[in-house]
Amino acid sequence: MICKYKARMKEGMISSFILFLIPSFLFSQNAKVKVSIDTTNIKVGEQAELLLSAEQDDKTVLVWPVIEPNLSKEIEVLKQGTIDTSFSEDKKQILFTQRLTITSFDSGVFTIPPFRFQYLSADDTLSIYTDSLLLYSSTLPVDTLKGFHDISAPLEPPFGWDDFMDYIIILLAVILIAVLIFIYVRKRRKRKPTEPVPVVVQTRPAHEIAIEALNALYIKKLWQKGEVKRYYSELTDIVRRYLNHRYNIDAAEMTTAEILQSVSHIRMNEEPKQQLMQLLNLSDLVKFAKLIPGINEHEMAFSNAKLLVELTALKTDDHADDNA
Repeated sequence: MICKYKARMKEGMISSFILFLIPSFLFSQNAKVKVSIDTTNIKVGEQAELLLSAEQDDKTVLVWPVIEPNLSKEIEVLKQGTIDTSFSEDKKQILFTQRLTITSFDSGVFTIPPFRFQYLSADDTLSIYTDSLLLYSSTLPVDTLKGFHDISAPLEPPFGWDDFMDYIIILLAVILIAVLIFIYVRKRRKRKPTEPVPVVVQTRPAHEIAIEALNALYIKKLWQKGEVKRYYSELTDIVRRYLNHRYNIDAAEMTTAEILQSVSHIRMNEEPKQQLMQLLNLSDLVKFAKLIPGINEHEMAFSNAKLLVELTALKTDDHADDNA
């Protein structure tokens, strides 16, 4: 009896281990992520450069991680580069890269934590991580065998004020002429009456404008006419303008990853964030990877855009909170 029980336990453990490995293996077939560093040894205050890269196929939706100002208590991010995109020769693989400039003002051995990427698969959002790295930060070595010396006396300058007197007079003359010209131009402008420049104020709510634009796009029936790329371009433009008017996000000049990073810092429910992520990633695949979605995906993209606007529309109570 004991032998049979042990055999069953062993079979169960092996089966669980195999089931645990299968999703990871399948996931790695769709997306690969990697992080590298140009040097692992720096002096305190010196800089090192991290390279984040992700490779995916044209049917995978991969969400870029949000980079915080501090990777850890000891490691700071000084600069974030833009996310660059390239394609394989057969156009089936998409490569994203981003460079990060980091530093440390402490000495010691510190761990750069792994970066978390999210992978959209059917109705689930899975995660994949890069490796962690070590960063060695050291102070400048002090040679105590050479002894100590007095501080050197200050050096006398090899020149005096007389050498610069001609340049100072010329500079003062130029400044005086510039001031006189400024006073003259200012007085002349005051003599001419100027008409007030009309200020255009957005009086209509952002969600009404967005819904109206979506309805107009629906009437055009672009994807039904075969104009798929134009359909997704106009659809995402409407969403980007809505985010600009609703949350003051300059989405028109941002990449998909930058928009998602900005949205993560504002007050918004998780459902519209997921709809926004699916819409923007699908649009990127259509525009850059030349993906041709099916009819259901066309309709779902439009529904996601409209539902995003409806769920985040500025209500009367929200408007009062914003003005408070």
